[in-house]
Amino acid sequence: MSTALEIEQFIVTDIAAGRGTSMAGLALAWLLADDRVTQIVIGPGRPEHLAPAAEALAHPVTEQERGMIDEAVANLVPKEAGS
Repeated sequence: MSTALEIEQFIVTDIAAGRGTSMAGLALAWLLADDRVTQIVIGPGRPEHLAPAAEALAHPVTEQERGMIDEAVANLVPKEAGS
């Protein structure tokens, strides 16, 4: 039996694979698409660690992808009592 985390990870992994980007690149692109995020600080230890940032800039998430990721993340956040 799959857990909620495994199901949501599959959804996000599937989106990244369909885009041809890494999970890190997708995560950065998702953050860049969020108007509430004013900056993203990355600290690469080696030049190849910049690749996900380049992917995020080259392949912004679509509204559909953003909605799918938002929903996947929301499913992992515990609901507050009374919500």
